[in-house]
Amino acid sequence: MSNKYNWKNIIIISVGVLLGISLRIYFLWMDGYSTDIYDVYCWFKKINDSGFWSLYSAGYQESTTNYPPIIPIVGSLWFRIPMVIKAISIDSLFFKILPTIFELALTIFSIFIIVKSKINGNYKNLLISFVILQPGLAFVSSGWGQFDSVVSLFIFVAIYMLWKDKLFLSTFIFYLATLTKPQAALAVFTYFAYLAIKKQYKNLLIQAIFFLFLMLATALIFKICGNSNFFGPYLVAVDFMTVVSVGSFNLWWTIFAINSYSISDSSFKLAGLSMFLISIIPALIYLRRKKTNLPEIMLVFGYIFLAFFILPTQVHERYLYYGVAMISIASIINYKFFILYIILSINLFLNCAIVLRSNYPHQLSAFPNLHSNVTTTIAFINLLVFVSLFLHFWFKINNKRSFFDNDKKIDLEKIYPKT
Repeated sequence: MSNKYNWKNIIIISVGVLLGISLRIYFLWMDGYSTDIYDVYCWFKKINDSGFWSLYSAGYQESTTNYPPIIPIVGSLWFRIPMVIKAISIDSLFFKILPTIFELALTIFSIFIIVKSKINGNYKNLLISFVILQPGLAFVSSGWGQFDSVVSLFIFVAIYMLWKDKLFLSTFIFYLATLTKPQAALAVFTYFAYLAIKKQYKNLLIQAIFFLFLMLATALIFKICGNSNFFGPYLVAVDFMTVVSVGSFNLWWTIFAINSYSISDSSFKLAGLSMFLISIIPALIYLRRKKTNLPEIMLVFGYIFLAFFILPTQVHERYLYYGVAMISIASIINYKFFILYIILSINLFLNCAIVLRSNYPHQLSAFPNLHSNVTTTIAFINLLVFVSLFLHFWFKINNKRSFFDNDKKIDLEKIYPKT
């Protein structure tokens, strides 16, 4: 029995690894989202040609650069490799290897968290296999060529350090996440909300001061060295595209479908933000429980990112990335969350693939475009997943049984011990 059990686990993991590697290789050989790749490539090249502050000088930054500094810094270092090794050519394949490396690092860290759990061996291996495969995350990094994996990795490590009560380290890593993409601000908000809800007021004050010091010190360096506005990329991210949905299959796409691209959000913006703020209240109240385990913390963070994808206007397709990544860890709780994780990962892949195919018809020609009715079906499924998680938190804070509860009462502290 032992040998059969071991062979079964080896086969499950091997299939996941084989499919995961094959999928990423296939995605890497695609052209990707050429406009995004070219824009970011220009930033990397400008740093290498003229230095960091040439990219963030006042005039150039205001008209061109809408990323915080970490991606341009890391990318400029990556692009120095062909300068040393002349045989390597700079093309979309070389470019997309970089976000793929970070996505693999995120995958490895996710597996590290899952391996430390005490869940059933067969289920653990099945979960690890899908985390290795995860078509949605793999496509965004290896197919599209975007860097959501970098900020996700920072957020994962920061949440892990929060759970380990290493708050200064957690705050610093959240700061690095903020220097990577503006979307990290949502994780930072949830982090400080967590400290407040847990009534760690002293820690909240100290860490808020520490985070504010880091941000203001960075802003001062940008002003002195580059005469530039450090907060520029964050301000540009607000009202960047004032339509109800920028290709995201969410609530607004369910209602308006392809017209979402052309309908101004002026009449819907306040409603979307209000629904978002209301929707996250039950999840934040849920954190008041005396014992909150790492998978539960990840579930709350993941749900808040999912709510941000579903309800506000102006959201684009890749915002689903963060919720998918975090709900993978929530799958440790039980298989019901694992099913949601699979659904969201596939829908993230389909959402991004359909957007890419619509903008670059020569890629993924077998896929439908944004005019297809299948897009509203995917959006409706995403909406159902969000509603099911909202109801889960609502039932739990009212001491009622949720559909996502385990069939038998299980102590999560035993499933995921802190030591």
